[in-house]
Amino acid sequence: MNSRIMRLLVGSLSLVVGLAMAVNSQLNDLSPNDEWFRSALFLILGLVLIYKASKPEKKDNPMPAQWTDQQLAAYEAASETIGNMIAIKARDIHAERSKAEPDKVLIDQLRAEQAELVVERSRLRIDDNTGVAHAIERYGPLVKASD
Repeated sequence: MNSRIMRLLVGSLSLVVGLAMAVNSQLNDLSPNDEWFRSALFLILGLVLIYKASKPEKKDNPMPAQWTDQQLAAYEAASETIGNMIAIKARDIHAERSKAEPDKVLIDQLRAEQAELVVERSRLRIDDNTGVAHAIERYGPLVKASD
């Protein structure tokens, strides 16, 4: 069972037990100091468990805390370069559609290439130095040539 659910369950039960002990000691005129202390202890523990269960659990971040400036710049350049390639494909699709007799096969091919670029950009990771460099080397000259 989830630890959050367990804390809520045990905390709630502890509150109920604490309240029951307090009511029992009051109704039966039991030793006030001893019984009140125990009931207060159950109440406090119940509240603490419920409070802990209500706080969001921390997730471990599998990524490193910091990257080098070079990694950040290269990743941004690769992501932007692929984005420019996606825009070039969109421009080419628009140009082909604007023709009197558009080539539907070419449009479909351009759309497929555009979709592949979108997937490639989504798979790009900042700590994948090889993939980032490959994207810049592959698409950089094509983006420059399209201007």
